[in-house]
Amino acid sequence: YNNADFTSKGAAVKKNTLVEAQGIEYSSNGYPRLVTRKGYLTARKDIVSAAISNIDNYYTENPVKIVMLVNDRYYTDLEFKTPGSPVKKGTTIRVQGIEYSKNGYPRLKTSQGYITSNKRYVQKVN
Repeated sequence: YNNADFTSKGAAVKKNTLVEAQGIEYSSNGYPRLVTRKGYLTARKDIVSAAISNIDNYYTENPVKIVMLVNDRYYTDLEFKTPGSPVKKGTTIRVQGIEYSKNGYPRLKTSQGYITSNKRYVQKVN
């Protein structure tokens, strides 16, 4: 939105987009709004969540293709509770997109499930 009262729409923001909040302002009715470079976003916790503190250690934009730096495995869920098939070090994987866990961890979505986006485990391939 273009103002804290949400009376003027701005550009749309896609789900799972990482946005840097520069501060908080309040609407005339007292609702908190996140201030960004491009305008205002809701601060409702059921709609937005804070990024993890070490977000720089993770890919947050689709790398398209990665190579595994360690042996790991695919997971069938974003919370990494249900392991899938193993994936070996050196394996190249095509990435379909990025989705976030409930706790704000970015996950790489692949055709075989989810895999970590931690840069210690995977590396972008050009």
